[in-house]
Amino acid sequence: SMPPHGADVMGAPAGRMGQPSKYERHVAALRSQLLPPTTHVEATRGLEGLVSDILGKVRLLICGSFAQGTAVSGSDLDLSLILPDGANRREEVRVLTKLKEGIVVKGSQRGFSVDGSILTASVPILRLSYTHPATPSADPLPIDLSIGNSSSGLRDKIVME
Repeated sequence: SMPPHGADVMGAPAGRMGQPSKYERHVAALRSQLLPPTTHVEATRGLEGLVSDILGKVRLLICGSFAQGTAVSGSDLDLSLILPDGANRREEVRVLTKLKEGIVVKGSQRGFSVDGSILTASVPILRLSYTHPATPSADPLPIDLSIGNSSSGLRDKIVME
């Protein structure tokens, strides 16, 4: 059905004389803050390949604001490394330490750098940055990498709090 006269398809009042309404300007302002989806997809695929080179075939799960579609400029990319057999805390720290060493050696040519690690946190993480090789002057995308399993939703909630 058609929207009421004087309203756009979302039911918000239309602007006058072809000008955007206050609602349309607000939506446009919010939309402009959302990041293009390609950045985090490229970073995730690139990191998945790099991590697989270091550890053997692995899978990364996108969590947090990028998974929810609410990431804005300055948001970090939360990734969970899915290990086939799961892992206890000691194993998580060992894997993250091995990855940190491997990314320091192999990551720069793929746009990744290690910013640090927080291995004593309730959810140990490796802090990385990704800069797309085609845009080296752009702000890097911060990445928090943790260890999880296919049901990492609870851990995602802990990281986000």
